[in-house]
Amino acid sequence: MSGLDAGAVSDATPDVPPDDFVAETSVPTGPGVLLFAGYGEAPLSDTWNWDGARWTQLASTGPSVRSDQTMMGDGAGNVLLFGGMGLGPYLGDTWVWNGTAGWKQLQVQGPSAREGAAAAVLNGKVIVYGGLSASNGFLADTWEWDGSKWTQLGIMGLTPGGRYGHSMTTLGNQIVLFGNVGGPTDTWLFDGTAWTKSSAAGPTGESGGLSDSRAFQTIATLGNRVILFGGEQDANHILADTWAFDGTSWTQLTPAHAPAARFHGAMTTYGGKVVLYGGASAVPGPGFYGDTWTFDGTDWTQASTTGPSARYGYVLAEH
Repeated sequence: MSGLDAGAVSDATPDVPPDDFVAETSVPTGPGVLLFAGYGEAPLSDTWNWDGARWTQLASTGPSVRSDQTMMGDGAGNVLLFGGMGLGPYLGDTWVWNGTAGWKQLQVQGPSAREGAAAAVLNGKVIVYGGLSASNGFLADTWEWDGSKWTQLGIMGLTPGGRYGHSMTTLGNQIVLFGNVGGPTDTWLFDGTAWTKSSAAGPTGESGGLSDSRAFQTIATLGNRVILFGGEQDANHILADTWAFDGTSWTQLTPAHAPAARFHGAMTTYGGKVVLYGGASAVPGPGFYGDTWTFDGTDWTQASTTGPSARYGYVLAEH
């Protein structure tokens, strides 16, 4: 299902904290980008903050080791985390992080245990769609988090169907969903009540690959456009292209610089730029990346900073 063996080890020197690096003893109260866990040379459960210039590891006890969890800023300064793949079973727990108290597990009933779901915020509520279940395969349910409880939405009409490795972000008054393991490369819009399939022809991939398949790409909203980077077309085709969606059509962009081809990374928006960290490469290859990039709408710039160890399957969220 993925072109990367979970046990792959990077041949490149990962970005790791220097020997004199010390984790902060308190969590930051200002805005930033939160990174949690993922899979590198071992399963991880660390929490980091990006302030636009540097990464800081947070000394905060939180969720257990996991990857492919869902995490999203709730628009109120908090970060919501749900589920993922633990050391054995899929997880279905709900956590909230804020800049004062750190991580707190909430004792609430919600979506079934899963990994690889996607989330976005709409009208102050977090919307979660799909993912992979150990017992039911690719899921097609839509859930809403209102700040205190989960509600499964009863959707009338068509939905995107079972999805895994897809991505979601908010554009204006709707959510944009793109991608799926095994295809198709279609785009769906959600207005809070109903899903609608867009007529836009989505980004495909390289010739010679599975042209109607793209998954584990990264997307984020920048101004009035959705920015998409990379993804996995199939096990032999890992992508490094940049696209923009304006709500009607996709356009491939031609920045002068760009990150290396990768998939299973994460991206969010902070400080008027898109922030991308890490991800996985083709095998054979460097395995995992530990680099930080920003995109201003025209070009990509690699940040000169030391931060989290190289990894994939982690999550980023603005807070």
